Amino acid sequence: MQENVSWVKDMEKEELDFQVNNPHLSSPVLQNYLSYYSFDLPSFNTYRCGTFKAGDKKIFIQAFLKKEPKGTVYFVHGYLDHTGGMSRTVNYLLAHGYEVVTLDLPGHGFSQGESGTVASFEEYIQAVRGGYELVSKSLKKEWIIGLGHSTGGAILFHAASEEKIRLEKLVLVAPLYHPYQWNLVKGSLKMMGKFIRKQKRRFKKNSNDHLYQSFIKKDPLQVQWLKSDWLTAMEKWQQQIITCPVLNIPVYFLQGEKDTTVDWKENVAFYLKKCTRIQVVYFPGGRHQLLNEREGIRNLVHKRILSFLNRR
Repeated sequence: MQENVSWVKDMEKEELDFQVNNPHLSSPVLQNYLSYYSFDLPSFNTYRCGTFKAGDKKIFIQAFLKKEPKGTVYFVHGYLDHTGGMSRTVNYLLAHGYEVVTLDLPGHGFSQGESGTVASFEEYIQAVRGGYELVSKSLKKEWIIGLGHSTGGAILFHAASEEKIRLEKLVLVAPLYHPYQWNLVKGSLKMMGKFIRKQKRRFKKNSNDHLYQSFIKKDPLQVQWLKSDWLTAMEKWQQQIITCPVLNIPVYFLQGEKDTTVDWKENVAFYLKKCTRIQVVYFPGGRHQLLNEREGIRNLVHKRILSFLNRR
């Protein structure tokens, strides 16, 4: 069952200004949010959050900043998820000297939009581009590292390949291209999509971490309904991304071999063609949520990411 958490509605009413430092110190609502998702407050010096406009939607963005960071990581979550669900990775990066900027994609978390769907993936690209511009101008960050999980990774790649954002390097964690059993799903979509617009989400086993699996079923910000419109938008996006330019920055690709959310073999082949400086690392026991896997796998994933970030 999804938890009834009163601060969620209060959070939606908050007037948040991204230019203000440490608003959580005077906002019980923000304190509840950061506490609920276990963000490690002592690991950052300055916190900012707020919204910016991308198209006709307000996008929720957060910055966890350090005085002398090793670098700035621009972190984008995947489909059905939100920033809070990625707190383990945010905390790990902060603990190892990196500051982190994150946003909730349209229709996710505290960003505006119909829950769990978009008319076009261009809405995701606009949001990622808008967040990047805010970071580079407001925070005066020139060198930014991209980190994206699933759909977030795909959007960061697409935006970088078309030079809508400028990244120093990019980490892709189980990035989207083709979903698992895509041909079967696509066929069903065309047959059923006109009659069944949405269905209740079933929380499939995408991680071997039982605590995580239990938590997301109660998480009030997890998307609860799957929309056929999203699959239609994704199919159109696939036709666009296939012709996008090749990306020439260093790319680190992490993939679990028990992933049944994306067609990972097809996806690896696609990104190998589209990235000239790519390294792929496989995790035999890993499922789709590598950043929220059981401790042994998660620790190894985080260590591999850190090793890549530290390379100069």
